[in-house]
Amino acid sequence: MWIDGKFMTEPEIMAYIKQAKEEAFREGYLKAVDTMAQETAKEMSELEAERNAYKKELIETLRAAATCVRGDESCDGCPYYNITFGNGCPTKLSTYAAKLRLEDLGG
Repeated sequence: MWIDGKFMTEPEIMAYIKQAKEEAFREGYLKAVDTMAQETAKEMSELEAERNAYKKELIETLRAAATCVRGDESCDGCPYYNITFGNGCPTKLSTYAAKLRLEDLGG
């Protein structure tokens, strides 16, 4: 039988078909891996953006706790007062502990 301008015997045809299948499988596999890598990179960038938003919010909260002039007194004027329904600072941290955690986060 003639295939691609070359006469092939039955064993050669079987080997040719096997090679073509392997190449197609390899190509499909590599495309799938590439697609998965792109999707993973996209998911990672979304997760990093979400993490950075949470980190920013945490830094702002810690900064507020670290600079709180009220200390353990009433927090009526604090914007976080309503979050805790009047049960004190939502961070539950002392000013010193908030400053240490803020330094750890680099804020």
